[in-house]
Amino acid sequence: MSRIQKLSEDLISKIAAGEVIERPFSVVKELVENSIDAGSSEIHVDVEEGGRKKIVILDNGIGMTEAEAQMCLERHATSKIRSDEDLFNIHTLGFRGEAMPSIAAISFMTLETIANSPQPPLNVRGGEEAIGVRFDIEGGKVLKKSASSLTQGTRISIERLFFNTPARLKFLKSKETEFSHISNWLESMALCRPDIQFTLKHQGKTELWAPAVDDLRWRIKDVLGEEIAEFSRRVDFKRGDMSVYGYVTDHRVTSTSSKSIFFL
Repeated sequence: MSRIQKLSEDLISKIAAGEVIERPFSVVKELVENSIDAGSSEIHVDVEEGGRKKIVILDNGIGMTEAEAQMCLERHATSKIRSDEDLFNIHTLGFRGEAMPSIAAISFMTLETIANSPQPPLNVRGGEEAIGVRFDIEGGKVLKKSASSLTQGTRISIERLFFNTPARLKFLKSKETEFSHISNWLESMALCRPDIQFTLKHQGKTELWAPAVDDLRWRIKDVLGEEIAEFSRRVDFKRGDMSVYGYVTDHRVTSTSSKSIFFL
């Protein structure tokens, strides 16, 4: 028998998932970035036990048709590039089409979506009537397809992450540590996109609520606190094709670690 064997599709999916998804934070990052790419103006993240038990992402983005939703579960299926020329002109946060199938392969996933226009506030139906679709998925396999009561956007629920890859599960840290990875990243994303409303809940408690604002200073206040916003000074510099802008705190606000530095 040859020493070189072709791997099964199941094993290929699990290996790919391990490359993309390292911990609950990876799930949140990939799905929130998809929500942003879908033109969402509101993104809600709800996690339990640091994401080890459950992660729910709800947005009011464009959403998908039934066919698109089924296709997004296939590896390397994406709406963000069409040709090799597009690789040199990427304006989205993701483009490889690996996140959804990778997450689905190592979890119990529920995907609900409805194809409509983005932007209206969540739970407010627009004039166009459409029927949402729901897929219940276990370890990458669709177990059930049904209608969804979702009125707009996309809702993805992830439970029992790494249930079939125990080596990954073993190396997860405490729920507090895992949640800190999620909250720290979402804070930086909220600072990067003050035009989007972000909500983060953990164990049912709201840990971050950042409504959409026009002024970055207001977003700094919502995310980092009133003191930091009050003692921040505007920075705006440009040379050639490179520009830097944002806020830095003056001498009245100091920190002992680099966690207080957000470079986006």
